[in-house]
Order: sequence, then structure tokens, then C-alpha cells
Amino acid sequence: MDNRVTKKRISDHLEYDWYKYLALVAAAIAVIAFTFSQIYKDKDDESFNLFLSGYEYYGGEAFTRAVTDGQKADGYDAAAYGPPILRSVAVEFQDPSQAAFGELYATHALISSDAVIAPLEYLRSDGGGEGAVPEYGGAFAYLALDEKILGLAGVSGGGYELLRLDENARRVSGGGRIAGIRVDNAAKIKDLVSFSAENQPSEFYLFINPSGANIGTYKSKRNKRPENMQTFFCLKIFFGLYG
Repeated sequence: MDNRVTKKRISDHLEYDWYKYLALVAAAIAVIAFTFSQIYKDKDDESFNLFLSGYEYYGGEAFTRAVTDGQKADGYDAAAYGPPILRSVAVEFQDPSQAAFGELYATHALISSDAVIAPLEYLRSDGGGEGAVPEYGGAFAYLALDEKILGLAGVSGGGYELLRLDENARRVSGGGRIAGIRVDNAAKIKDLVSFSAENQPSEFYLFINPSGANIGTYKSKRNKRPENMQTFFCLKIFFGLYG
């Protein structure tokens, strides 16, 4: 039996089976690309995402740049906020007057965002106008804010209206839990977004996702980095710019 490897046999083999080798090369490239994408992909606790609702957005470049610069600054307070590990800062803007907003709020805001700015009607369960989604508030899908959090976020000492909700997500004037910080009347918020539109909600609050990866021991589930408090650092920058 002649098993010699000759140029003719190699040529004949490649002529009929070249596509197999091409497929193997393509598969190898895909595997390598996927591996590198997973290695260099930002982890949950290396990114901060703000879900911002309003009626006109003027761009959040000043905010994202200030967070990045603040992490590199000599005066960064690692003892309070943990190591400066953020690799990305993003703002997702959505208009609550649009038909798809309810679905986006339920998925993007309540699941994949670290902090959310939304109309009051989406935070409470005691009524609200057209488009209100009371079942969201009923689950109390917000981190209950205390004095330490308010201090870390740069809003302690008064000056901001706080939204208090009871265990049924009904608004109360005293007691209850602090669910959000009012932002539509912040001094410089108009540099970022407009909360004014005809026949649309105009009272907006910022709240924090209790499942976020950047809230240290406040996270509702076990946090791999309990010292990581980057969400509060980002909010301190936010209120410094727009408060």
C-alpha cells in the first residue's frame, strides 16, 4: 500500500477538503476572540450605570469625565469608597412619555442599573397618573437610604427633598424608609436633562438599586468586594455637578 505524501496528493486533498481547514481556522479565531472578550470584559463591580429618565437630554459627558478624573485624583478617598476600580461609567437616557418606557424601566432600570432617576409615579404605589406602575414600588426595589449613605453621596445636612415610603410603598411624611432623593428641582440639573413636558410627570427622584455590585455591605445579596462603594462616589460627583 502506497502511503507516500506527495505534492500531487497534497494538492488533490486541498482541492477537495480546503473548506474543512478554513472552518477550523475560523473556529479557532472565534474561540480566541471570545476568550479575550471575556478576559477583558468589565466586571459588574467595575462599571457604573445610571438610568436617567426625562424629556430632553443634553449629554452626560461632564459627569462621566468627572467620575473618571475623580478616581485618579490624589484626594480620592479610598477609605470611604474602596479602591478606584471603575473602568466604565455610562448614562442611559429614556423618555417616560414613550410607550416602551415601562418595559425598559422594569428591565434596564430595576435590573441592570446601579442608580435610577425616574418619575415619582414609578416609585410609589399610592396612585399616580397615567402610566404609573405601582407593582414596582410594592416590591420596594430601592435601597433604603440612611445618614451614612446620604453622607457618602454628598447630600447630607439638608437641602434635598427625600422621598419616604412605608412598607407598602405608600408615600409618608415621617418615618418609613428613605427611598429616593428629589432631583428635578436641583440647582444645576438643567445642565443635564429637562424634566418639563406638557401633561407629563414633573417630579423625579433618584434611587439606588439594592442589587447593585458597587454598594458594599448594603447589597441585598452577598458582595464579593464589601469595600467597594463606587456607586456612592459616583453620586457624590453627580450631586456636586448638578445639585
